[in-house]
Amino acid sequence: MRTALLLRGALLVRFLAGPLGALLARFFAAFLVVFFVGVRFVAMAPP
Repeated sequence: MRTALLLRGALLVRFLAGPLGALLARFFAAFLVVFFVGVRFVAMAPP
């Protein structure tokens, strides 16, 4: 059970290290920035 989990983690790390993983990480980071900026903007805007 533990070995399977470890193997799955290693596979995930290897997949995320690829070019698709880099693109996904960049997209996720951009989404987070836009999300936080949007929340800040909505919180600052008067009702």
